[in-house]
Amino acid sequence: MVKNPLGKNKLKKKWLIIGGAILLLLILIIAISGMLKKAAQSGLSFYDITVLEQGDISDTISATGIVESAVSMSVYSSLAYPVKAVHVEVGDQVQEGDLLAELDGEKIARQIESQETALSVAGGSGSQQIKSAEDNYQAFQYGLEHGLNSGILNAESQVTAAYNAYVTAQETYERYQAGVDKDENTTLLAQQQALNSAKSNRAAMQEAYEAAQAADKKAGAQRAAITEAQNELAAAQNARAAALAADPSADVSGYDSQISTLEASIAAMNSELAALQTAAAQLSSARRAYDLADAAYDTAKSQYKAALTGVDNALADYATAAERAYENYLTALAALTAARQGAQDQLQAYANALAGAKAGANQAGGQVSLRQLRADLADTRITAPVCGTVTAVYAEVGAGGSGLLFVIEDIANLVVTTAVKEYDIATVSPGMAATIKSDATGDRQFSGRISKIAPTAAKNSLGQTDTLADALFKTEVAVNPPTEGLKIGMSVRLDFIVSEQKAVLTVPYDAVYVNGAGADCLLVATEQKDGKYLLSELQIKAERGNDLYTAVSGPGVEPGLLVINTPENYRALIGRAVSISERQAQTGGGIFMPGMGGR
Repeated sequence: MVKNPLGKNKLKKKWLIIGGAILLLLILIIAISGMLKKAAQSGLSFYDITVLEQGDISDTISATGIVESAVSMSVYSSLAYPVKAVHVEVGDQVQEGDLLAELDGEKIARQIESQETALSVAGGSGSQQIKSAEDNYQAFQYGLEHGLNSGILNAESQVTAAYNAYVTAQETYERYQAGVDKDENTTLLAQQQALNSAKSNRAAMQEAYEAAQAADKKAGAQRAAITEAQNELAAAQNARAAALAADPSADVSGYDSQISTLEASIAAMNSELAALQTAAAQLSSARRAYDLADAAYDTAKSQYKAALTGVDNALADYATAAERAYENYLTALAALTAARQGAQDQLQAYANALAGAKAGANQAGGQVSLRQLRADLADTRITAPVCGTVTAVYAEVGAGGSGLLFVIEDIANLVVTTAVKEYDIATVSPGMAATIKSDATGDRQFSGRISKIAPTAAKNSLGQTDTLADALFKTEVAVNPPTEGLKIGMSVRLDFIVSEQKAVLTVPYDAVYVNGAGADCLLVATEQKDGKYLLSELQIKAERGNDLYTAVSGPGVEPGLLVINTPENYRALIGRAVSISERQAQTGGGIFMPGMGGR
């Protein structure tokens, strides 16, 4: 009998495993070296490099607002007589004292005539004058008591219209706010759904890519296992042949069993390898699909953030519309009060005329009444109280003359009314500089400074602090001249300049990284004699910047320095010379230029 050499096979198997591990390590080292060499040969993309230059950088807070006049004068009348003529239009320039409109003063003129007649009668009044005065007084009083006074009716109609407009604006604002609070806003829902879909697709593509990676790794291990099994099979076959050669009658059933087991195992492993290789073949396409899904997810995030900003702006616009509607309602109430007071004044004038007719001998009282009537007649001529431009005309021929008739504003002296969020209120202060832009003026930029900040957050329609929405502090920005192009009522965008650095060296925000020693660093490229560029790490001091750019300084930081925008992609090449490929730039990122600020 020949001894079964299985013990010797185990020792040989152990050395085979050790040898295989050493071989695999050598292959890995060669592969990494090849990858680094390939990366160094393929070079950098020109679009992945910033040429360090001096520029300006600023940190800002953005807001939106409405252009208004810094000097605005509302022209009212307390007389309820109908408007006889309107002499100005919107846009007309007026000087102080210019005639804007005339009220129908015929009734006052008749009262003056009546008063003068009464005063001319010494010792008493004729019965006809008394009757006429009584008729005038009673007719006007009847109109007041039975709700027929035209001036009051017109003012009440304006109050009703203004109140309905305010209720509608407030309800629109509350519905929109409720939709946002309950996550029922269609725009946000659509963007959220798109974001969720992009996120799910990205996760699925990542899972597919990782599965392909795992299959590729398993396929390599499976091939090594097959090779090992084939070696064991060859060893068993050789041992069986040697045993028979030494003794043809030797018992080789142990070898036969081992050979059968190994052959079956190899067949099974080959079958599994085929399946793994099929899955691993999808690695490249899975990587591309994951990259596309990742880019789509970034786009969906940006669109969702933009939708949030749009909803915030729309909500602020609805709130502003509700506030203005409420102000218009208060103006209409004031006009109604003025109309009622004017009617009472007119009734008193008729009463005075009647008393004058009955007591013509009372010359002193008659003279006082006459002076008041003459003053009222003079007030039927509505004149401009200040110089400026007529920006609103509410007076209409034939309508009641009481209440708000005109608005005169200085269109060259402008301010922007806006609101600062609670998060930013501690950062802004009166006197802070601001830049102003509008869609209507294109790229033109106007300058201004904060002139006023409200001491409390904005109130709701009940005069209470609104706790259901973000706290907003009304802010006024004085626009510096020249202001040509800006119009009252325009919507504008503002950037409050929190900090600003002039003539500093700046790099893209992502170009600064922290090395293993905890120091801020840049990855820089230095041109060599052979035309290639040596990559090296430069420790720097990172100054205050904004969300896009960072100001840098320190030894070696100077204009003309070539800085890598995405150092994480090239740090493995530190100490190596690489080329800059313009061909790669066609598929690379964009060029970062220094000196650009904003948040």
